[in-house]
Amino acid sequence: MSERAVTPSGKARHVLGVRGVAVALVLASMITAARSAEWYVSPAGSDSNTGAIDSPFASIARGQQAASPGDTVWLRGGEYRYSGTTGSANAVLFNKSGAAGAPIRYFAYPGETPAFDFFDYQPVQRIRGFSVQADWLHFRGIEIRGVQQVITNVNESWAIRVENRADNNVFERLNLHHNEGPGLFIADGGNNLVINSDSHNNYDPDRGGENADGFGSHSNDPGNRFVGNRAWNNSDDGFDFINSPAPVTLEDSWSWRNGYIPGTLTPAGNGAGVKAGGFGLNSDTFPAPDSVPRNLIEGNLSFNNRAQGFYANHHPGAIEWIGNTAFGNPRGFDLLNDVEPETWPAEHYLRNNVSYGNNQNLMNANGTLIDDENNTWNLRAVTADDFLSTTPSGVDSPRRADGSLPVIDFMRLAPGSNLIDAGAALGRPFNGLAPDLGAFESGFAGDFNADGRVDAADYTFWRDRLGPVYSATDYAVWVANYGTLQASIPAAAVPEPAFGAAIPLLAIVCRCGRPIR
Repeated sequence: MSERAVTPSGKARHVLGVRGVAVALVLASMITAARSAEWYVSPAGSDSNTGAIDSPFASIARGQQAASPGDTVWLRGGEYRYSGTTGSANAVLFNKSGAAGAPIRYFAYPGETPAFDFFDYQPVQRIRGFSVQADWLHFRGIEIRGVQQVITNVNESWAIRVENRADNNVFERLNLHHNEGPGLFIADGGNNLVINSDSHNNYDPDRGGENADGFGSHSNDPGNRFVGNRAWNNSDDGFDFINSPAPVTLEDSWSWRNGYIPGTLTPAGNGAGVKAGGFGLNSDTFPAPDSVPRNLIEGNLSFNNRAQGFYANHHPGAIEWIGNTAFGNPRGFDLLNDVEPETWPAEHYLRNNVSYGNNQNLMNANGTLIDDENNTWNLRAVTADDFLSTTPSGVDSPRRADGSLPVIDFMRLAPGSNLIDAGAALGRPFNGLAPDLGAFESGFAGDFNADGRVDAADYTFWRDRLGPVYSATDYAVWVANYGTLQASIPAAAVPEPAFGAAIPLLAIVCRCGRPIR
């Protein structure tokens, strides 16, 4: 589902769900498939082969040499090992572009996993496992592991580094792990999409773990989006957008247990689940006040991180925080901005967020600057009973067949929770009368007592939540969504009771005329 919404900044933005993105990718693939060629690469192949399915190349570099815009390079399963103490900083360099509507695709062969292993690739350089310096490329289903940081007087290496103004690339269903630096880092380039990918257990021991993020974007170019990703057990942050002059979007992603040496409780890097912006502490390096990027952080879950769930990181401007859930962090939402806020005010916009079970649910929030409504700290107390589960079972379980995140009970709202339909409508699809609070939209759509029907009991529950002011206009909202009272009680005759007063309802029927299923 796609909608056009207007942000508080007044700029229109396009809201496209994870499934919508996936559908768009499939349609684009279908359009170009008829006119494209296919090439095959296998660990058992040879670069002197023809590249046919029964005569595959041995290297992805040879596949790139053969491919033209619109072509697909199929990567057969198995290990692609790189070794040696001499060689380029770019173990694999992508410098041939596809074209609009005709990307070059580097896809895992169906049902197989190509694993690029760089543990033994150790030239004395800052290593890039994949250096992406081209446009209109699409990567899918690839595992990258073991990128090393050989020299210790500079910062991290990278599993994937997007650079050289690389635009319009897609990184899909990747598994990036055990690298001595970030899993995927956008240094330069715009309109890149990172979707349904995992980055975990990355740790740079030579720097004490301070640079190995799951994902990062510091680009000058706009349009970079991270959708449906997971970042966990990274020694620094899960997602890091510090020093990004252009706005970045993070949607529908999960981040947990970042900031430790992987597999331990030993502190390492900064430990934010989502570090959503910032430019350090020297205001001389800040952008002009009207040029500070307004990053969008929407629909994300961040829990059990060492420092913060969601962190503004001294960001000298506004960030949009919409429909996120923070749980089990020392600080749920940390909006720290302490460098000349009179010049660079942190006018953050916060709606529909859940912060529960953190040592501090909201911290460093300047009430004279931020715009926050319809969040848990604005509305009502939250308890464990509001959720199906507060135990993070299954968060790292396999993804669904389409690459989307697994559906689990953790931090999803329970039937009857006051957080259902308590949000503000901002353009994202929702069930019921209004968006739910937090990262997950429930499927109860008016069935507040979860008995399989929308009826008088649900209406009474909804009505009482409105508080002491209730009107026929409010009732019309219910009717528009779920149906009307029986004819014996006309809608126009609905009284305006005080909070808790009863209305003698006989029945309410679903708008579709049958029980909700």
